[in-house]
Amino acid sequence: MRRSVNGARSVSDPLRQMSPPNGQDVHISRGIRPLPPIELAGWDMAEMLDCLVSYFSEDANAEGMPRRYLSYHVVAGPGPSPESGVASITPLAVHDENPICDTCERVIAVKAGGPAAAMEEALVYMDAYHEGDRLRKVQSELRWFSARIDPAER
Repeated sequence: MRRSVNGARSVSDPLRQMSPPNGQDVHISRGIRPLPPIELAGWDMAEMLDCLVSYFSEDANAEGMPRRYLSYHVVAGPGPSPESGVASITPLAVHDENPICDTCERVIAVKAGGPAAAMEEALVYMDAYHEGDRLRKVQSELRWFSARIDPAER
């Protein structure tokens, strides 16, 4: 990052040119919403969100590792129409002392409600998928991001 003569930040990405208010840390993991993006001519703005979800058994082996542990990253974003949304469930880590371990890797689409509805549908799906497995669940707070939609068709 370079500093210009007047002290403003000068970087190549126009979305990072805004200075944090009052020196505030805008790191998402601390629960602070990101600064609003700079509007770019020809670009549409959208919303994306994500969270981490883990399921684990209460019983553990001698090292303290749960006998079953599944960790997922869930990401939701816009769909093909303005009202739609799509969420993906991606396994990050799996530990299962049983010979067969099923994870719920999946893509979920909704026709209405946008990314928030897709996220909710994905979380409901995951709970239903693991229902009856006698696993505890822990979920991070949802993180919200502004995203640029490329105007060019590919």
